[in-house]
Amino acid sequence: MNNIVLALGANCGNELRILKRVIDLLPLYSKITSFIYKSKALLPENAPSSWQSPFFNMAIIGYSDLELNQFFNMIKNLEIAMGRSNKARWSPRVIDIDILLWGNSKVESKILSIPHLQMHHRDFVLLPTCDICSRFIHPTLNKSIADIAANLKEINLIKI
Repeated sequence: MNNIVLALGANCGNELRILKRVIDLLPLYSKITSFIYKSKALLPENAPSSWQSPFFNMAIIGYSDLELNQFFNMIKNLEIAMGRSNKARWSPRVIDIDILLWGNSKVESKILSIPHLQMHHRDFVLLPTCDICSRFIHPTLNKSIADIAANLKEINLIKI
């Protein structure tokens, strides 16, 4: 069994209902979820004003007996089933599911990086992750999630 940490985010539709539905559909055993946080959307320069809807973010940890590629394909299919379309990068999303951690594994491919390459810079990823596994050691940085979160320069989240 693989210990998996995922980040979930949504900023279209009924975000809270969507997050709840995704949690129910994820093929994880012994699920533990973080609090839900509201954050500003991370946007590229000159993004349309319609993209500025706030995000609802959370993390979930659990176990799966699926192999990484199977699990990755399953969450991409789940995103599509929930209504996600792959429009422009950083555009509003019905759901975004990112694999943050896969046990202590380090993976680097064209489509997937584990640990997630930007997780240690993003308050909307670190704080929810800290809620559920603060003592977990980041496989690349060799620091606990709590220590990494404590070093964030800025936190702009609202706990829901």
